[in-house]
Amino acid sequence: PEATLADLEVYFQHIHNPSGTSEGGRSAGMYQRPVRENQFQKCLRAGLQRFVDENIGMSAEQLGQNLIASSRGNEPKNPTCLPDEAALDFICDEFSDSETVLTGVKYLAAYLLSIDPAVRIVVRQDYTDRVEFTTAATTKGRDFNPHSPLFNIKRTFVEVREQEP
Repeated sequence: PEATLADLEVYFQHIHNPSGTSEGGRSAGMYQRPVRENQFQKCLRAGLQRFVDENIGMSAEQLGQNLIASSRGNEPKNPTCLPDEAALDFICDEFSDSETVLTGVKYLAAYLLSIDPAVRIVVRQDYTDRVEFTTAATTKGRDFNPHSPLFNIKRTFVEVREQEP
């Protein structure tokens, strides 16, 4: 539950306040700090969100819903034209050619996937289901001092290995 709340916080922080500052791009407080612009902000300002919405098969939210349901409830859309052709409409000062536009689109799509709460829940669950923690003691580490704070951890691993067939 705490991780889910943290996911929602990250999502709302980046979607509704991408600059990470308070109102109007100014930092809270008496002194103004320089506002650093990141790649996410550049992509949004250049309008690449529209490219992602129109030319990528599905949104991060739809993919998250599919992952949670373990089905294809949301079918991907077929793009109307090739990515290189669609990128020509988004050339601007920040993205000077179609390759840089496509690089920005990839970044934006990946970023939106990384902050989507449903995708994060599924990836975290999959990770915890498949993660395997193994250790190997060095020659010096084989003889743990019984007063060491790590002594119980080693004993636990040894007991687990002995119980497995």
